Amino acid sequence: MTPDLSAIILAAGLSSRMSELKALLPLCEHTVLEQCISLFHDCGIGDVVVVTGHRADEVKAVAEAAGARIAYNPDYAAGMYSSIKIGVGQLAAHCPGFFLLPVDMPLVRRGTVRLLARSFAETCALVSHPVFSGKRGHPPLIHSNCIPIILAEQTVEGGLRAVLARIEAEQPHQVREVRVTDANIHVDLDTPEDFRAAYLRFDRRDFPSAFISSE
Repeated sequence: MTPDLSAIILAAGLSSRMSELKALLPLCEHTVLEQCISLFHDCGIGDVVVVTGHRADEVKAVAEAAGARIAYNPDYAAGMYSSIKIGVGQLAAHCPGFFLLPVDMPLVRRGTVRLLARSFAETCALVSHPVFSGKRGHPPLIHSNCIPIILAEQTVEGGLRAVLARIEAEQPHQVREVRVTDANIHVDLDTPEDFRAAYLRFDRRDFPSAFISSE
């Protein structure tokens, strides 16, 4: 484990399809946001930055009580990439790399975070993607060398995915895929139905997922 890694949790959005603010939904004994923060804290990542926007004061109160730092995005309606830039701009100068997790993905396994951190410590790859069943998911682990590239972009068609794809096209040997037994890297809470399903599977989130062939 690389102790100086950071994590950015994106919690600035409107949650329009959910009808309630995703970050503050109750998920077992805590909120969705608290579960995301504790995921990283439990893996030894002390520096967690939560990017706020919509209903910022409420989200800030929960995040700070859970031990996270706050980065407010006044332009959150412009989309997720604006929040990514705000969060990245708050990272410490000595930070070697950072995880990036949308707040609506609280079921990611702790083992997944640890595997990504271990791979990063061994390879120092520019981007490390978790992969389950042949498909990449969240959270990517991004080297600090990518920060100037991210901050330099004003508007990006395709958002961060397009930026990371360009990095990979230019330096394919610097991008790693880390195979994980974690179907939850693909599970987000977009709708009330998604949330109900996530609630039912929450207690089993740390169980390894059976691999499904992509062929």
